[in-house]
Amino acid sequence: MIKIHKLNITMTRGDLLDVVFITKGIETLVGMDLELNIKADIKADPIVTVKANTIEANRMRFKVPEACNLKAGIYYYDIVIRGQHDKTLNWLSMLNIEEVAHA
Repeated sequence: MIKIHKLNITMTRGDLLDVVFITKGIETLVGMDLELNIKADIKADPIVTVKANTIEANRMRFKVPEACNLKAGIYYYDIVIRGQHDKTLNWLSMLNIEEVAHA
């Protein structure tokens, strides 16, 4: 299960994180080097970095199979355009991974 509220994401541990983001104020992302970074702490280095799988106009899709292996807990993520001058597209947002009890 994945729930998104504003930019905060809550997901069940073991699930594939597969999300699409749409930008405002940028007409096209095509040709840009986009990556999603997951951090264990706000000031920590990324523990997971993945490149955008699909980029169309102002939409970007990230499939993050590495998220399946993260332990339950609170993490943080951001999306960055890499280049001569890196640019972060969002405020550092929460990624909450929850345990689930299956019957």
